[in-house]
Amino acid sequence: MIMDLQVLNNVAGRIEWDADAAKSAITAVIAPYRDLAVTDDNVKDMEKAQKELASMRRKIDKFRKDTKKQAEAPIKAFEMEVYNVLDIIAEAENPLSDQLKKYETQRISDAGKKVNAIAKKIAEEIGLREEFFVQFATDGSWLNRTAKKADVVKGVTAELQRLMQLQNLKDEYDRLIEVNRNQVKLLC
Repeated sequence: MIMDLQVLNNVAGRIEWDADAAKSAITAVIAPYRDLAVTDDNVKDMEKAQKELASMRRKIDKFRKDTKKQAEAPIKAFEMEVYNVLDIIAEAENPLSDQLKKYETQRISDAGKKVNAIAKKIAEEIGLREEFFVQFATDGSWLNRTAKKADVVKGVTAELQRLMQLQNLKDEYDRLIEVNRNQVKLLC
């Protein structure tokens, strides 16, 4: 199918530099700046000292950023190579996926029409009137590819029987209302 992917050469994942020597050198350089107190007499010297420290900080931070950028370059190049390979797959996969979605949409539509045809036939057989048939709700499981026709017919029949009970209740209610009206007419 697909070849086994493997990394041919991996950077150790650690940037090695002489951190201890840098710490020692910086500690020695900033030693004279420690515990300084700003007074009216030395404010100019203290401003100069602060600028020197800020310059060292910016220089070290620039080193960090430049080193990080260089270290990330191979990762970014690797990602682009992988994305290019994925694009080749997508050229074949995306149209196929679109066709499968269209097929499934059409299949569901066709299955829905078949379910409605079955429901109309059964509704006519049991005498369900249109005013109640419009309440018929298709269960999504009836539209599944693996749905068995016998299970669909059974489910449709159960739903139509429920609607038939509603119809019968409504008819009985209407009959009782009519009986009550007739009784009122007889008494009046």
